[in-house]
Amino acid sequence: MSLATRHGLPVSLTGQLSDAALSLVNETARENRFKVLAQQLNITEAALLNQLAQATGLTILEEPAIDLNGIKILPARLASETQVVPVLITGAEEGRINLISPLPPDSDTLDWISTFSARRPKWFLALPERVAQLINENYGVGGGSLDDEGEDLPALESATTDGEADADAAVVRFVTDVLSQAVAEGATDVHFEPQEGNLRIRYRVDGILIPVPLPDNLARFQDAIISRLKIMARLNISERRLPQDGRINFRDGKNVLDIRVSTIPTIYAESVSLRLLNQRKEAYDMNRIGMSPDEQAIIR
Repeated sequence: MSLATRHGLPVSLTGQLSDAALSLVNETARENRFKVLAQQLNITEAALLNQLAQATGLTILEEPAIDLNGIKILPARLASETQVVPVLITGAEEGRINLISPLPPDSDTLDWISTFSARRPKWFLALPERVAQLINENYGVGGGSLDDEGEDLPALESATTDGEADADAAVVRFVTDVLSQAVAEGATDVHFEPQEGNLRIRYRVDGILIPVPLPDNLARFQDAIISRLKIMARLNISERRLPQDGRINFRDGKNVLDIRVSTIPTIYAESVSLRLLNQRKEAYDMNRIGMSPDEQAIIR
């Protein structure tokens, strides 16, 4: 594998970039680096993946299957911030851990993998959407933000010595992750619903409520998550007996959302409902609003 930059990118790709573009790619966090690299090269993500495979000799996996034993070894935060997931490979060599990511491994990623697994890694490539889907499905949306192992990863993100501040920052990251994922999935509503000893989160997509896969340790952050949402909506966090309404302005990339917030007391805790309204003025044709060809013909 011929590697060029400190992030392990092939010379055949980095040689096409200007110094400014290469600097931008190098300074981008690994979890977003693939998309930035594709943008700077002005090619599709599929084309970039193929070029990476040709340059490095790594195999592309179209439909990877998760290694359930492997995810017990690698912490959620490591998977989230490096975009690396253990996968099952039929007939794989014993004593190795098979991993997929959108990019070839860099030295930092290899060091962290070796910290948590003594098995030699074998790398495969996959599109970032597929890797992110596996992370969300198996670690839970926002699992990397609330990961108990986060304190063991100082090189991935600067740690604070104040444990309470760490917890607050984790909740902020988690709420942002949940909202960003809702935008990515085209959700119109997000519901935070306290259950007995647990917190359920559901997205409404195309009128259907879809349960969100969540990290196992979410329950202990439940009150902090609800409080964070109320703070963002400028609501009275000490008032828990009466319904409240507010709004949040949330930016996710190019999307600017006006989020309407409603809280309702329940027997377990406060339930919070969010209505996501995109402030960008977009023209929706009949295909985008779900009309069939027959319905379109009637209107036209």
